[in-house]
Amino acid sequence: MSERKMTMDFDKYKFISECNRAGWNMDRRHVEVIHEFVMRNEFNKILEIGCYSGYSTSALVEAINQGKKFELHLSEPSPPESGLLERVIDMCSGQVVLHRKPSIDVLERYGGDFDCIIVDGDHKIEGGGYDLLMILRNQTPIVFAHDTNPIHLKNRKTFTRRSCMGAELLGRALKSHRDYFHIEDNKKRQGERTERGLFFASTDESKYRIALDIFNEVCP
Repeated sequence: MSERKMTMDFDKYKFISECNRAGWNMDRRHVEVIHEFVMRNEFNKILEIGCYSGYSTSALVEAINQGKKFELHLSEPSPPESGLLERVIDMCSGQVVLHRKPSIDVLERYGGDFDCIIVDGDHKIEGGGYDLLMILRNQTPIVFAHDTNPIHLKNRKTFTRRSCMGAELLGRALKSHRDYFHIEDNKKRQGERTERGLFFASTDESKYRIALDIFNEVCP
C-alpha cells in the first residue's frame, strides 16, 4: 500500500498475526476501508458477524478509542483459544458485547437495532442465507460483507469455492436490490488477498457517496 496518511494505527494490532490461520483475516486495506467509513459517520449500534482473531474488529475498536460513540456487538461462536480476540476487545475504551453464539441468534434478538452490520462469518449457503434474510427483514441500512468473490478460488478445491457461496449470494442479492446502493472491491493486488472481495451496501445515498470516496482513496 502507499504511504498515504491513515487514521488507524495498525502497529497496535501486530500481535494478531500470531494467529494460526492468518490467511483467514481480512486484508489490511479492507480493514482500513471499514475504519475510515465508521470514522466519517455516526452509528448507534454496530454488529460484526465473524471476528476470528479480531483483525477486522480492530477497525471498530480503534474508532471507539478515537472518540466514536456506538455500542459494538460481536457474533463469534468459537473465538480462537489463543485469546487474541479477547485481547483486542480489552483494548476498547467503550462498550463491547461478545456473543458466543451464531449470528442468526443475535439477529433474531437484536436485528432491528443495528444500523451497520459487517458480515464475515459462516460463508456457506445456509449461513450466508440466514444473514441475508435477517438483513432484508430488518432493512439494515449499512452492510459490509467479506469474501463475496469466491470465483478467485477457481484453482482450488471445489469445496473451498462452495464454502463461500453464501457470501457471494449475500452480495449478489443486495446488488440487485432496488433499495441499496453498492460498491465492491475485488481487485487482485500483488502480496494481498483483496480479490476475495469487500462488498458495501447502503440504503442512504449520502453514505454511499462517502463510502465511494473511501473506496477510491484506499482501493485505487
